[in-house]
Amino acid sequence: MAMLTCFLFFSVLIITVNKVEADHLVPKNDPTVTEAVEGNENVGKVILLHHPINTRSHRIQQDALLEGLLARGHRVVGVFPQEGGRHLLNHPLYTEILVEDRLAALYVFMTKTMMEEDYSNPLVFLSLIPNFMEKWVKMISDTMIDSQIVVERLREMNVTPSAMTSTVQFHFTVVQVWEAFGRPPLIGFSPPGVAMHISKFLGNIENPAYMPELQASFVEPMTFSQRLANTIMYSIQDYDLLGQFWIPRFMDFASFDLPQYIESLHSIDLLLLASHHVTHSPQVTPPNIVEVGGLHCRPGLPLPHNLQQVLDGSPQVGLRRNIIMALLML
Repeated sequence: MAMLTCFLFFSVLIITVNKVEADHLVPKNDPTVTEAVEGNENVGKVILLHHPINTRSHRIQQDALLEGLLARGHRVVGVFPQEGGRHLLNHPLYTEILVEDRLAALYVFMTKTMMEEDYSNPLVFLSLIPNFMEKWVKMISDTMIDSQIVVERLREMNVTPSAMTSTVQFHFTVVQVWEAFGRPPLIGFSPPGVAMHISKFLGNIENPAYMPELQASFVEPMTFSQRLANTIMYSIQDYDLLGQFWIPRFMDFASFDLPQYIESLHSIDLLLLASHHVTHSPQVTPPNIVEVGGLHCRPGLPLPHNLQQVLDGSPQVGLRRNIIMALLML
């Protein structure tokens, strides 16, 4: 799942507008968010968790954040493509807006190609771009109208978010909502951990010579050839480098405000990474980038003896790293 999301990094700077439908879910005995806030002195700020492009594993992490906000008395409005658990929908401080799953078609394509193709090969990676972009553009077009509907629903509810969160790999979905409500503070959330091509907007150092692209199956420390291949992939995917020369061939850049999108990335106040320092080599991050890997984890039981033996006796650092990453992001 992390590989799927990270593959999408290279086109994260794209914004377009088209058509969509959405459904609205409001918990019982909750006529408007404003009434609930005004009637409860312990209720904190109204926070919008805006994650219309999502997966089940991402939702598990976001639910942990949501539960923490509710526990601290904050009023939360969530925008998701899948319905939350009953314990959330029945919470008096939570309102959910359900939108259509726009990632489904791309997810099927990505799953199939990841099983059949070698993504670590730059030539294979390049050959998949046209088919990928066709589905990517359709997904973005639909989700942009989702954003317009979310704005209308929030205004109907008389809600003005005090802060917003977004999945940074799909940050284009929140720009319209952010702009419509006066540009409140932005909190980015990166389910796969390291947010290559995004964290640089918060002042972070992104160096492909030692920071692998997650869709490439490179284990740190990388060899010279892997560093070279990784740098090529990074340069192709990054809009500020080579992306600006090929992405316009697939996109209608007259239909959106690219400078506004870039400004919204620079306006992210806090970036939460679902990673941990044990999952990657030492990396320098500024104070506004925080690792929260394992946020969703609960106290567990010991592993079965045979599995513990495999982990303890494995000389493969990559095996332990991949298992840890899977636990952090599931």
